[in-house]
Amino acid sequence: MLQPHLKLYGNIFCPFVQRVRFALESLKLQYDYIEIDLLAQKHLKEKYLAINPFACVPTINFNNSSDLTIIPIKQFGNVFPKDITKRAEQRIWANYYDQNVISNIWEIFQIYKSKDEEGLKKLANKLADDIRYQVKQTKLSERVKINHKTFYEGEQLIYVDFAVVPHTRYIKEILFVSLQTNNYSIWLKMMT
Repeated sequence: MLQPHLKLYGNIFCPFVQRVRFALESLKLQYDYIEIDLLAQKHLKEKYLAINPFACVPTINFNNSSDLTIIPIKQFGNVFPKDITKRAEQRIWANYYDQNVISNIWEIFQIYKSKDEEGLKKLANKLADDIRYQVKQTKLSERVKINHKTFYEGEQLIYVDFAVVPHTRYIKEILFVSLQTNNYSIWLKMMT
């Protein structure tokens, strides 16, 4: 079967773009990445508005279609379990991560840019505590200790892997924070 031609328009700092990139790469789908500079307002230019009239990222252009065609979900594998309780747990932990970590990304960059080392250290500790809490509550560390090649919940990529991994590695690099959960670091290395 011929693989569709995909173009992903995004911004390196957008958490949702990173999730799509991680998904495409994990599923070994080839795509072209086109960076849209949001600070320079390239998303408001006529050329980009012709691709996405909502002026947002990410946008996936599928087989050079000019509409907002979405890749069929089955191409992304079975990232949500059929069991509704497990599915709800995944959404809860992805949402926890969004609310406690991702929501602070722009604050990280503002503090980093202002060179406020004390503020950066304080935010780094808060984020590390939030991540440690998630690791402890989901028993991720215990699962990785048993099998260091595990995904978030076992042998298959799931939604939480797509939601968490792309951002944690960038946050860790930016903040120079040791999460002091060695098994969590092993899981991240395996996933990236």
